[in-house]
Amino acid sequence: EMVRASHILTNTEEDARKVLDELKAGKDFADMAREHSKDLTKDRGGDLGYFKKGQMIPEFEKACFALKVGEMSDIVETRFGYHIIKVTDHKDASYHKFDDVKDNVRSLVIKLRQRDRLDEFTKTLREKAKVKVYDELLTNPDDAQQDMAQQGDGGPEGPLPADGAEVME
Repeated sequence: EMVRASHILTNTEEDARKVLDELKAGKDFADMAREHSKDLTKDRGGDLGYFKKGQMIPEFEKACFALKVGEMSDIVETRFGYHIIKVTDHKDASYHKFDDVKDNVRSLVIKLRQRDRLDEFTKTLREKAKVKVYDELLTNPDDAQQDMAQQGDGGPEGPLPADGAEVME
């Protein structure tokens, strides 16, 4: 189930009440959103597009799914401010025949298996790798490389690679 809704967001309940009164007097919702809304949807006349349950904050969602197409809410308070909501479309939940979606399902299963195998391979590589990190090179690389160069060998493990890490087999 999905709804398409538009809203007008104001900072105060008083501003929301004024807007709501003008809407009830016949003003156009999209025009009022462009003029009074405090969020980025105002450029689209308050249009939020389609969304399903679980995508919006609870107070807002409850109001949206309670309205019928064309209906407008009273003032809805959320942590973002005060909303006036208008539902512009509603789509019932739908189901698809297996034959219509089997190629997409097969593709998704293959991708998931590939990802799992890659994760497993990466984990195995990390477990087998032996990496020694020279912390002193990471904190002050110039001084540490000079000191090790003066010692002639880069420390007990032998010469160091330029990047400060040595991969050991």
